[in-house]
Amino acid sequence: MKTILVSKIFILIFAPDKNVCTMVVISSRDFRSNQSKYLAIAASGQGVVLTTRNLGSFKIVPVNEDDTLMTKEELYQKIDRGMQEIKEGKGYRVKTKEELERFLDSL
Repeated sequence: MKTILVSKIFILIFAPDKNVCTMVVISSRDFRSNQSKYLAIAASGQGVVLTTRNLGSFKIVPVNEDDTLMTKEELYQKIDRGMQEIKEGKGYRVKTKEELERFLDSL
């Protein structure tokens, strides 16, 4: 991983699986001054990490339709509901990889 210093903004460049990605690391002061700029960078798919002295670092990413925002209680309720459905025979049992692939393709 290479680190390039550009006027107090660090750009981290790495190549996982030969795909080059960039991540902009910014201070909270810089973020406050240029919020729109950094939100646009995050929206374009680049990683943006906001660093603070006292609170640590935060990754800024856009929320998409696949993201779920729920509390632990809501998650546990969904798990409990799913387990109850399994007990009621509403589940689907797969024994092989091929059966799993067929089931997932049918969804």
